[in-house]
Amino acid sequence: MPPWVAGMWSTLSARIRWLVLWATLPAVLLVVYQARTHRTDAIAAAEERALQTLQSVAGTQQRLIQNTRQFLQQLAAMPQVHDPSAPQCGRYLAEVLSLNTTYVNIGVPRADGELLCNARPLKAPVNVANRPYFQQTISGRDFAVGSFQVDRAAQVASVNFAYPVIPPGTQDVVGAAVAVVSLEWWSLRLTDLGLPDGAVARVSDPDGRVLARYPPDASELGAPFADAEFRALVLQTPQGQRQRARGWHS
Repeated sequence: MPPWVAGMWSTLSARIRWLVLWATLPAVLLVVYQARTHRTDAIAAAEERALQTLQSVAGTQQRLIQNTRQFLQQLAAMPQVHDPSAPQCGRYLAEVLSLNTTYVNIGVPRADGELLCNARPLKAPVNVANRPYFQQTISGRDFAVGSFQVDRAAQVASVNFAYPVIPPGTQDVVGAAVAVVSLEWWSLRLTDLGLPDGAVARVSDPDGRVLARYPPDASELGAPFADAEFRALVLQTPQGQRQRARGWHS
């Protein structure tokens, strides 16, 4: 092939390649733009889903707290629990517990912490005087919410709620009506949310210890929330601040 023909062919080939490149460049740019748009949309959708999940769990949690407060307030007003040392007190609680599936145990420890009135039979003597939630409800004479613990009577990982028992006609706090909520309650709430594959959700108590995790991981329960930076970020949001003010966060 003569040199001038080869040169012309090389120049023509280069021009064709440039023409092909310019012809396909808009399509390539469109694909890149669409990919970035889809990624941005996916991130926005994930953030929205996370917010909805937080609001759903927080709302369910607040309903549990409100319902438990009302339940314990009514229980504390019943004459059957005004003498926590009486045998009939425990029998009455057993009947009440059989009608309520939210709690794994209910009891009325005396003001000194001795638990003689309990819905479930006790395998050994139990005293809850050193439990912060119990001290708070006895000294503050008001509803109190505990943190992660292993309940001494039910022998399950739980969060306990308490309300003071003050018989009519007296100002003396004779004990505390206590309801025990197993950590399984929170785990079921997370499972019911139908979270997408790959999602991880946790519920923690006011001390930052994990109450529930999705997908389940028993090794995390009761342990400090590992991601301190994320936890701090959550508490900075309006939702997190409101939950913290109420003694809870998700």
